[in-house]
Amino acid sequence: MRLGIATVGLAAVIGLAGCYDVTTQNSTPAGATAPDQAQVQAQTTTPTTTTTPTTTTTTTLVLPAHGYVVRDVLVETPPWLPGTTSIDPAFVSELDAYAAAGPVHLILSNMNMIPERMRESGFAGRDNALWYALSRTINGANWNGGQDPEAQVLFQQIGEIMTWWDNYINAVVAIMQTRADLTVTIISNDAIEMGGRSLGSGTYRYFPAELLGRVSIGDTVPD
Repeated sequence: MRLGIATVGLAAVIGLAGCYDVTTQNSTPAGATAPDQAQVQAQTTTPTTTTTPTTTTTTTLVLPAHGYVVRDVLVETPPWLPGTTSIDPAFVSELDAYAAAGPVHLILSNMNMIPERMRESGFAGRDNALWYALSRTINGANWNGGQDPEAQVLFQQIGEIMTWWDNYINAVVAIMQTRADLTVTIISNDAIEMGGRSLGSGTYRYFPAELLGRVSIGDTVPD
């Protein structure tokens, strides 16, 4: 292996040191000592860096076993992160753990709570405008804001309203698919002009056929 050091004398090469004083142009000068192998390696070895792999720990929430429980979701806590249409991961993990611990029946849409929860996510308007916008949007109705300024603004937010409800119901559907003791009622506390019937029928369509035996629309009144 070529180490890039001065060429030693021919006498040293053939083992006849002391018999001849033969040198070449690149030989080690007289009286100098050629570097040994250890010195050469110390000069040419590249330091190596050892990287310790990062370990990620995932904690699964486990709750004590319980009997049959009814939970009114929108009354208990908002499923969405404040000011957004995104679902709070803590809501999903807690509900999944609770459903794993025993039978749970969810009330998904207490109509009294709809306006408050929509405002917490950033939508604005009086109660009637918010009920109308959500129920018509989720039911797929052809609606617009008409002459109502608040409804006109909400009409421009149809995409966000749809995403807001999609994220909530799809999170529940995903948990139902792995927790056989989780059942739901979609609508409660409906009244005239709240739009519970439209919201209930529109939401019912989110559930795949294999889950429909565990889903009821609830008591509604004509919109």
